Amino acid sequence: MSREILLPREELIAALPGALEHALAAYREAVAQPSAEEPRAFAAQQAACKAALLHIEALLKLARGLEDERALQQPPESSGGEAGENQEQALARLLSEARAELARSAEPEEG
Repeated sequence: MSREILLPREELIAALPGALEHALAAYREAVAQPSAEEPRAFAAQQAACKAALLHIEALLKLARGLEDERALQQPPESSGGEAGENQEQALARLLSEARAELARSAEPEEG
């Protein structure tokens, strides 16, 4: 019998900014490394970059899903408290940074 581990929605929302920051840092670190000359090392570097981007993409999908769910559940006239607004602003900033990183990685390299 398998058991699913489900986090409460609020815990997911609270953990998302940190997870995005961590994934972006991992991607930036992988990209900042000088290109390896040995084929296996080069392939490992490319795999690390790709894995970080896939992680960011998965977190963005989760964030979008949570945003959509929140919009459906929240009455239009209600507004969050100051702490909720700060958390949402931080998440919005991180989402923007992640989207920018993904856009940059999709651009062809010069040279």
